[in-house]
Amino acid sequence: MASDAETTNMIYGALRNKYGDSRKYITACEVGNGTGTDQTNRLDFVAMELWPSLGFHIHAFEVKASKGDL
Repeated sequence: MASDAETTNMIYGALRNKYGDSRKYITACEVGNGTGTDQTNRLDFVAMELWPSLGFHIHAFEVKASKGDL
């Protein structure tokens, strides 16, 4: 059985594959809601659309690797 860290990395990999077209998306992991000491929360994974025709949508994910992480 995979550890929580391994499962999280597999989920990140699947998200990177889904949003992997660097011409259409920019992605980042562990994105804070502020800078420096102003951060109070983090998003586990974010993908932002780069084309106006796509609407510049932001897709944000909270990754849970196990029930204990809820």
